[in-house]
Amino acid sequence: MRKPYSLFATIVALSMVYAIPLKGQPENKDLFVELEYTVGQTTDTEIEYDGLKRRYLYYIPKKFNSMAKHPLIFILHGFNQPVETIVSGYSAMQAKADADGTILIYPVATGSFEKRSLAWNTRFGTFANTAFPETEGVDDVGFISHLIDVFLISMNVDPDRVYVTGTSLGGAMTYALSCYIPERLAAIAPVIMQVSTKIVDEFQKAKPLPIMIITGTADPLVSARGNDGTEKNMLSIVSTDANIAYWKVRNDISSDPEKKVLADRVTEVFKGVPTPSHIIRYRWKSPTGNDIVWLKVVNGGHWLPTYADGQALDASNLNGFDGSYMGNLNCDYMASEGIYEFLLSHKKK
Repeated sequence: MRKPYSLFATIVALSMVYAIPLKGQPENKDLFVELEYTVGQTTDTEIEYDGLKRRYLYYIPKKFNSMAKHPLIFILHGFNQPVETIVSGYSAMQAKADADGTILIYPVATGSFEKRSLAWNTRFGTFANTAFPETEGVDDVGFISHLIDVFLISMNVDPDRVYVTGTSLGGAMTYALSCYIPERLAAIAPVIMQVSTKIVDEFQKAKPLPIMIITGTADPLVSARGNDGTEKNMLSIVSTDANIAYWKVRNDISSDPEKKVLADRVTEVFKGVPTPSHIIRYRWKSPTGNDIVWLKVVNGGHWLPTYADGQALDASNLNGFDGSYMGNLNCDYMASEGIYEFLLSHKKK
């Protein structure tokens, strides 16, 4: 068991650490894990699955009640992205999770950060239609499904309120999970990613799911026009318009969307130059509750939109990090909170 990872150094650990068997013996004793945790903190640990030691982090909310059913959100990192940065990037979720009793899980892909091969195996071809040799045999779908089982049994998670969100390659993995284990999910929220061409070809009749999509029109890494999967373009994905068309067919929606321009609260800055960005929200309502929400980030790059008390955060210098290769960062909207609210508004059908 690794030591708990604290997102903010100023947070003081609560004194009591729990190790809980819930409501007697679980049906499948092999899946029960006596998890140690501190409420209000993120714990960093490992579990063995399919012959591999798999790392994951989990956040137990301050209002955790072992006798109550709890929602569960998986938050998936991008390609070669340290998991700690996805924890901090989605940190606004933790206050909402504390209020609602929602458990957050941050799984970690296999591969090597040092070798730039830390990647999810989406089963649809990761880069240039092939995965890295280190990861192409890894069962990430099975790993995440296994974590669902573990937390259902060990932490009393509500099976009707299991959700997934992810950014970039984590968004691609979110789409993959929606195809391979849709019956286990209540809603999904992929960010800065479209579906692969293989998903469109092979999963037209997959189970409908409520979905919130966030993409940037000026994303230099995941083009709004789609990528053809060559070595240069890397990912073989459809355009943002084709992505919406796929989900309209899958969710049996033929109506026109409701359209709203969200408040443009900040004039963004990129490389020291004012670079305005704003967000248009489209919502397609489904008679069966499988709505589609698309946040189109106009002039937005390869980022999760954020809000920093009205400040413009220049992506070319974020606390010393040069993120200019990822494009402009929209600072009008705290997307992690919007994702949370969308996901928790749905239950499995």
